[in-house]
Amino acid sequence: WECHNGVITSNKVINHIDGNKTNNSLRNLELITQKENMQHAIALGLQVVPRGEDSPKAKIKKKTAKSIIRAIMDNKLDTVIAREHSVNCSIVTHIRNKDCWEHLFELEEFKNYIPRSSNHVREQYIEVNKFNILKDALCTTETPANIAKRYGMSNGTVSKIRNLKASTWVEPTRKFISETSETIPKGSRTKWFEKVSTLLE
Repeated sequence: WECHNGVITSNKVINHIDGNKTNNSLRNLELITQKENMQHAIALGLQVVPRGEDSPKAKIKKKTAKSIIRAIMDNKLDTVIAREHSVNCSIVTHIRNKDCWEHLFELEEFKNYIPRSSNHVREQYIEVNKFNILKDALCTTETPANIAKRYGMSNGTVSKIRNLKASTWVEPTRKFISETSETIPKGSRTKWFEKVSTLLE
């Protein structure tokens, strides 16, 4: 190669186009980067990339990864899934985006999986759980931080709900108060329930 094409630079390597290292014909040689050389080897099946549990980067077992995918497909929040599986939230997000364990999505069980952003799932989750969120925010003395963590919200939003300052929550709050005021005796109402009820009058 060097006789015909010059010195090989330090950031380049010789690649055998047909994958046969004994075929040193000039037509079968090319100068590429190490990364391109690796990609070429993988494409020809000359090198198998460890995946799943066999990967040195794997932080969870296959069983856990499959359980996380099932939870994702059940529209659970990344934070909730991470807590249930005792893993970092970033692992759940990477699996959701098929950035890792992507080969599992080839299984029959997961072949119909449609990736959706974490934000989309969180918005849908909050919409479905509006009643429970209002119940926790207005009918318990639980801290905003705990409530926010449970539903993937911010502490500030929970605080605004309690003070009727979250504009998009005014009508849902009005409906909640209307539906529960008869079933929650005055003596057992929290200051948040009383405050919002007064503000809505």
